[in-house]
Amino acid sequence: MINASFLAGVLICLLVYVGIPTLTKTENFPLASALAIIVSATIALFSAFFTINNTNKRIREKNTIDVIGQGKGQIGSEYLFIKNFLETNSQQEKEALEFLAENNIKFKEMHPILDKLNELEHLCEGLFKGFYDKEIIRNTRGTAIIRVWERLEPYMLERRKIQSKTTIHKSFTQKPETQPFYWLEATYKLFTGKDHKDNELKVLLWANFLLLLPCLPAIIAIFQLVY
Repeated sequence: MINASFLAGVLICLLVYVGIPTLTKTENFPLASALAIIVSATIALFSAFFTINNTNKRIREKNTIDVIGQGKGQIGSEYLFIKNFLETNSQQEKEALEFLAENNIKFKEMHPILDKLNELEHLCEGLFKGFYDKEIIRNTRGTAIIRVWERLEPYMLERRKIQSKTTIHKSFTQKPETQPFYWLEATYKLFTGKDHKDNELKVLLWANFLLLLPCLPAIIAIFQLVY
């Protein structure tokens, strides 16, 4: 990027001091010089943007590798408790998970599970807020996020209901991002494309609207002829 910026600067200098006098008349020098300055400023702006963006990407990658290297959000033997609990209540899995949500503090086996869920929530929040790299999270924790949400969704939704009932300040619960496991659900939808259809519909509507714009004069003219 530094080399590209240097070469762009050399190109602009050649344009100002060689190209303009050669290609234009004397009376056009001021305008041509102004255009050269604008082009130079635009190139510098794009160069700065890409440099900052590249630096931020490297920082995100480092942050993600560091936190993943610590084993954060990694599924382990602690989930065997929930697996065995659901097998015991295989006919009522949803009710069993809701029961755990209501009484998770009473089960000491749930404490390490809650720690792992909070770690996954932290990773997912960091992903959306730009602290962690999306692709690294997808490759290293994507499967865990998808499986955990699909398996424990009734538990997490019940925790939201419980928080909503016990929170004194209702303004706190009105913010979606303050709900338990909000970011985990958002990342699950991001990785599985559950909200992809909604995005496709929005893009399709905007595309049709933009295609309609060039035809507006003809439509207006036809409308005036008819009425």
